[in-house]
Amino acid sequence: MNDEFQMSNDEGMTKHETRSKIGWRCSPGFVICHSSFLRHFVLILAVLNLSAAEVPKLNEQRDDGSIVLLATNAATHGAQIRYEPQPHKNTIGYWTKVEDWVSWDFLVTKPGTFSVTLTQSCGKGSGGSEVAFGLREQAIIDVVPETGSFTSWTNRVIGTFLVRTAGVHTITVKPLKKPGLAVMDLRAITLTPETKKGAE
Repeated sequence: MNDEFQMSNDEGMTKHETRSKIGWRCSPGFVICHSSFLRHFVLILAVLNLSAAEVPKLNEQRDDGSIVLLATNAATHGAQIRYEPQPHKNTIGYWTKVEDWVSWDFLVTKPGTFSVTLTQSCGKGSGGSEVAFGLREQAIIDVVPETGSFTSWTNRVIGTFLVRTAGVHTITVKPLKKPGLAVMDLRAITLTPETKKGAE
């Protein structure tokens, strides 16, 4: 890349994503962009308000209380990881670098405790990756099992998250260890509200 500054949405870049080639790092609510490529600009500050209007409609909580986070609405972070649109895939794939990760912003209208279900696949010889699913201060550490191939899908409950407040929240999925070729293919995360004991 040359020294000219390009304010573009190159490669599906989002405000949560880090792109080392232009040296900018963005985080929810505030953006600081700095680049060694810029000769005439040293620091650019931009205020961004992450609001419910910026959350994809499909990432909003449904009438039954569930939240379905599809691969099509994920933000990918890293050099290799990407969305695979083929009908038999429809997944986050090419997850061959342990430093690559993925996240979803979602809107909660009815807080509570949610079980976390993954729709994932993992090819032979690639099982055993250790992955951290994060929501604010909470984390679920999961070890990814093989499913036989990267097109053999399974649904697995990996734990629960407590969402205390309504509003926009973010789930992050970050590998900690990858012993095989790839971390996994991740098609969806479903958050299902848990029924309180004694409730009808």
